[in-house]
Amino acid sequence: MRAGEIDAIAFTSKSQVERLRKLARRSGLEHALDTALAEMTVAAIGPVVAEQLRGVGVQVDVMPRKAYFMKPLATELTRTLAGNSHRFSWRGRRGRNRESGTISSGIRPLSAWMG
Repeated sequence: MRAGEIDAIAFTSKSQVERLRKLARRSGLEHALDTALAEMTVAAIGPVVAEQLRGVGVQVDVMPRKAYFMKPLATELTRTLAGNSHRFSWRGRRGRNRESGTISSGIRPLSAWMG
């Protein structure tokens, strides 16, 4: 996450938010986590998770409008990243250029980045 290689993260439960923050705190990386989350697109599956994120100072960029389960979350996140196409290119919050690529090749579980 510190290298800026993750463009988006999706949270599907309050416990995910709590566990990630707990892990960062234990590792002395709380500031690095806050910085990384501020530079990426943050998605929440619904208002309960969004409220949890906002409560710890994280801006929520994507949330389904009506139905709060995985398919609508993935749809809204894909629309945000892709601009309604299968290829994407956008600027991060701090104005860094992001490379274009396919959505499917860029989605990986967070654990894949924490090796």
